[in-house]
This record gives sequence, C-alpha cells and structure tokens, in this order.
Amino acid sequence: MRKAIVPMVGLLCGTMLSVHAATSQTPPTVPPTPMLDTGLPNLFPTPPPLIFGASTDPPPAGPLLPSSLCSSPCIVTGQYNKYRTDANTSEPGFTTTNVSSMSQTSKARFQVDTSGVPAGTVNPIYAQPLYVSNLTIGGSAHNVLFVATLNGDVYAFDADSTGTVPSTAALWYRDENQTGTIGKGLKHNCAFGNGAGISVQNPIGYLDFAGVVSTPVIDLDPISPFNKYVMYVVNLCTSGSTNPLDTTRRWWLNALDIQTGATITKVEISYNPVAGGPQHAFDARRQIQRPNLLLVGDDVSHKSLIVGFGTGTDETGGQNQQLQYQGWLFPYDVTNPSNPLALQNFSNPYSTQCDYPPESGGSFFCTPLVPGTFVSNGCGQGGGVWQGGKGPAANGLNLVFFAAGNGGFQYCANCQTYCAGTPPSGGSMQKFTGFGEAVMKINLTDVWNTTTGTAPFWPIDYFVPAGNPPDVTPLNNCGSSGTAPCSFFQWLNENDADMGVSGPLLFDDYYIDPPGTTQANTSMVVTATKSGYGYVSLQSYLGQYAVPDSEVARFNINNAPSPPPNNQPPPNPNCLLSGQCDETRTLAWWKPAGSTAGGFLVAWPWFEMLTSYQWQKNASGTQYNFQYVNETATPFPSPPFPQGRGAGFPGGTL
Repeated sequence: MRKAIVPMVGLLCGTMLSVHAATSQTPPTVPPTPMLDTGLPNLFPTPPPLIFGASTDPPPAGPLLPSSLCSSPCIVTGQYNKYRTDANTSEPGFTTTNVSSMSQTSKARFQVDTSGVPAGTVNPIYAQPLYVSNLTIGGSAHNVLFVATLNGDVYAFDADSTGTVPSTAALWYRDENQTGTIGKGLKHNCAFGNGAGISVQNPIGYLDFAGVVSTPVIDLDPISPFNKYVMYVVNLCTSGSTNPLDTTRRWWLNALDIQTGATITKVEISYNPVAGGPQHAFDARRQIQRPNLLLVGDDVSHKSLIVGFGTGTDETGGQNQQLQYQGWLFPYDVTNPSNPLALQNFSNPYSTQCDYPPESGGSFFCTPLVPGTFVSNGCGQGGGVWQGGKGPAANGLNLVFFAAGNGGFQYCANCQTYCAGTPPSGGSMQKFTGFGEAVMKINLTDVWNTTTGTAPFWPIDYFVPAGNPPDVTPLNNCGSSGTAPCSFFQWLNENDADMGVSGPLLFDDYYIDPPGTTQANTSMVVTATKSGYGYVSLQSYLGQYAVPDSEVARFNINNAPSPPPNNQPPPNPNCLLSGQCDETRTLAWWKPAGSTAGGFLVAWPWFEMLTSYQWQKNASGTQYNFQYVNETATPFPSPPFPQGRGAGFPGGTL
C-alpha cells in the first residue's frame, strides 16, 4: 500500500444535525437462499430488519457532564464523532461566511519540541488535535487544545493564546524538555534494558520514524474507572535499536490525566494464541496503529476502547517483507477499576487473517501469489485495518464498522482451527478465515453480554465488492500463470486498490425499501477504494459477496468533468495501472436540520478538486445514490499533478 502523509481537513457546517432514536424494522431484499450466487453461504436467509436513526446522537443514557465542562462544544475524538462524519456541526466561531479564504492570518501558532528526533527530520503531527472547553488546570479554567506528535510528545495548550506559543509555555507538556514528575514523552515507555527509549525509525515507507500515529480519544464520562478525565493514546517505541527486525519494539496503550498530563496507567498491546482467538501472535514489528481510536459504550455500565492496526512492514521489498502482517482490532474494557486497561471480558482481539498453514476445504478467494504483481497477499497475509488513518465507526446500537485493505479472502468450510471461536452447528460466519477488501461490523452489545466462554468479538456481517464496475476493463493478469481473468476482488487486491481507504462513515437518510416505500432516516455506511469507487451499504445488511453487489449502491467519486473554467477530464478508471489515482481518503457528511432533501457528501480525493455529492434518487428513481453536484478549485495550485489538477490534497494521517 503506497500511503503518503497528508494533513487532515474537516467540514464546517452552520447547523446541528437532527436527533432520532435508533430503531429497526422492515427487512431489505436479501436472497432467501442458503447460498449466494458466488458460491458462498448466505449469512441472512431470513432478511435482517432495517435500522433507523442510528447515526445521530440520541439523548444521553447515563450521567451528564458537569455543567461547566464543554460550555462550548468539545472535540474529543477523531473526525469529530463516533459516526466519523468529519463535520463539526457545532462550530461556534468559523462559518462559511466569515472564513473567506485560506490565506487568513492565524490567531496563534503552537510550537512542539523537535529535539530527540532522528537527524534531518522534524516532529510532525499526524494525530488530529482535540479540544476541551472550560477545563480546570492548575486551579484555573481554560479552553484546552491537546496535541500529540509523531515522536510521542503530548501537549495541553491554552487555546485562547495568541502569537507564537513555545512548547514549554503549554499548560502541561510531555517532551524532552520536561524535568518534572509527570515524565517526558511516551517514547520513554521503552526505557528498559540499556536503552532510554526512542521512536521507531523507518518502520514503513513515508515514515521517517513513528511514535503516536493515530488520533487519541478523550473520555469525559464520570464512569471512568480512574475518576478522572482521561486521554487514551497509543504510541510505538523501542529501547534503542534501529534494526527493522528489532524485538524490543513495543506498542503501548496509555491513559493520561488530561488535567495534569501524568500517566495514570499503561499497558503493552500484545497477544499470544489461545483457543477461540487468532492462531498467530501479535507482532509489534509487523503493525502500525494507524486508525483513530474509538471509544464506544452505553454510558451506564459498558464501554470499550477499540484499537486497530494495519501494516507496519514494507510491502514492496526489503528485509521488512519477511515480517508478514495482518489487520487487528483490540477491544479494551475501560470501566473496570480493578483492571482498567484489560481486554474486554471473555474477549480476544480479532485478526482479519489466519496465519496457520492452510487446511483443506478453502475457497478460491485467496489471492494467489502472482510473480510480477505489486501486492500479492495470500491466505494469512494483509487485510490491514488502516483506513487512511480514519477510525472505526460506531452507531447508536453499539455496532462497530471497520474496513480491511488488500489481503486474502478465505472461506474454509472444513477447517479444524478458526481465528474467531468455534463455529456453532450450522453457523458460517466464523468459517471466514480471511477478510481482505472488506467492510465489516461487530456487535459490541453481544460481546458485553457474554458471561462465559468466548465473547463474539468478530464480524457478524461483511461486504466485499464482487461486481465489476462498467468502466473497469476486465484484467487478465491473475492466477498462478499470471494470465488468468481477474475477479473484481482480485483486481482490487492485486492492484493495491485498498477497499476502505476512506474508513467507514455512518449516516441516516432516505432509502426505498423492497415494497417501494421511501423510508426516512435509514441508517447506512459509506466507504471508498483507492481507485475512486464509493460504496453505500445498509447498516443492517452490508451486502456479503454477491453479484451484482446486491443491496449496495456504487458511485464514482469525481467521475464528472470539472465545470468551467477547469473543464478537466474525468479520472482514469484504471488509474492504478497508470499511476494517476484519485485516492479517496477524505469524506465528510452533512444534512441541514429539518431538510426534506438528501444530505451532502463532500470528497477531496488525491489530485482532485473538493467535490460535493447529494443523496438523491437515481435516474430510474428506483433507489437513492450519491449524485455529483459541484466542485471547487483547489487552493493548492502548484505544482500541477497528472491531468493538470492541483498539487494539494487532504485526507487523514497516513
């Protein structure tokens, strides 16, 4: 996966989203057969009910925050909310009328420490800054901006500052200049043996070093087991070796007191095979913790912190290639005072790929190793949960949605060992031993309700694109010979197209159910590939692997020529062969309160203009899809990229 480092951009909107309670009813049209037309088992021979209103905030179910805290809206998670809409609909200051250009003078500039980083580098910030208003620090109330750097330094700045603010003028700071009791940066978690602890150098292309890569999450809920306001942040470090095969490399989950910066507790992220869980160990050398952290719970007695991992090795060659990687998702229980950062009760992490030797009974969906292809992920390889740095999403029913990139897709009907528990009699879901190019969902309520055995922290539903888009020329470079026809899954996988590069975005809007009735506030999920194809699935039924992508709306992102004066041609549909890709790493959703029309999706792909789409009936009027509306000129005009488009692009962290 070629992943570049780019800044993050959100969407400012001038109104609040409407509020609806999550419900479910009326099933969609799912083939009532035991098998899909692709030969895989149908997980839903009985159609599941639609879900309504699950992607807007319901009234709090538990204790309210102190009345003084968040007197202006707080931003405590990446992409502004757990639905990952990337739209700050509560922004009190900036509006579309007073932000007239990108050249306005900044109010303040906050400096971070650049000491202790590898020679010739700086200390970039890939994590989205977070914000808590009216927080008491040092006996006074402040509006606080929290910043975590790639080198594992963490800062709490007074957001009302003006001018240039040195790192040592922060309300509190954790960097190389800190001499107090709260400690230096998080890379010193690896200060063991003879090493002082350093960030890991050159873990993967485009990263000179890595410490904090993802966006932390802040918990302001009083049920926190620490009786404090807590920031959860993950960092990578090593005791001092620069060897990619270094065995002292560690990933740490840290709980920091946001009022002092002190570490409350921390735990090393690790896993060794056990019955009912993945049959391979978690290897910190293989993985990068790229997606934003997700905190999800019912605000009463259950709350889980979800931590995802993608590739941390060089897929294009070199000594790192001997370290095969998988996608991982870890669920941590953050409600238990006696063991506050333990894996969720009765749970194991979920791995998108099984690494044990293939057994008999597997399907043909694992991508064969083809000489000469860029990425060839076989069984047990790939499926990274990286999502362009975007986080897993959760709806109001505690369903967690995430995506896996290039990797094997394997169903093993007769295996003796499975990565996700023992399949029940007649059950099928756990027999999927590999998910690549897939969108998946996990039901956390079922996990929380488990009191014996192994909790079902594994997918209950999935979608893998099966239908070949009409503008993609069928390829014939697959199979062991390298000349066999490709399925669209293989096309995505062998051409590094990475399903889910945008991460999942949850929204509620119109949907026409099978009887032909238009249902408002139907809950859906949208994600996209590197090659510029967007997919919208029902949250109740993602779509499985069926031709022609049953119950899934596909749309092209930036498929229309630019309006005058640009008049740019549409992107090359086979961009991955030409190197001119519209990688869709930035999606934002907004629907004006009270609107009876469909909401808007804003996309800013690589090499493209900022483009808007509206959720509307398609030409035949039989279903809704995203329809192109307009685009704006890029504010980054030079140097030109392929097709004459602008040089700049936003879109996540990595």
